[in-house]
Amino acid sequence: MIMNNSLTIIISGNPLGKVRSRKGSQGAWYNPQEDIMRINERKVKEQLPDGFSIIKKNIPVIVNLIAFFLPLKKEITKEFLEKIQNEDVYYTHKPDRDNIDKFVLDILSGIVFCDDDHVCDGSIQKYYTPDNPRIEVEILW
Repeated sequence: MIMNNSLTIIISGNPLGKVRSRKGSQGAWYNPQEDIMRINERKVKEQLPDGFSIIKKNIPVIVNLIAFFLPLKKEITKEFLEKIQNEDVYYTHKPDRDNIDKFVLDILSGIVFCDDDHVCDGSIQKYYTPDNPRIEVEILW
């Protein structure tokens, strides 16, 4: 299927995966990522082009994600930093790629598209970066 429209958004900061809601000490459920989600929603809104209108229901959407992670402390050596300079070395640690997908789709839902249920396709990749953690999001519709 040919998609006629595209949008690229960068979510700066260390990539996160979706976590489950937790039960507080008083018995009420809460989302531990609520503040982070709100901050990232603002980042997304700031990057939308002027006149952008939300992608309507029933329009198929493709979302491709590339997450770039800083190396773990135990991995930092001069040789390793040289190896990841081109950002083409896969990151093989947590968070799981499906949780990154859920995290990003929840941020985009209601801002870029009505609901994430009409995201039909997409890819997720995880790489190291020496100094610029982020998630690059490509949206096609």
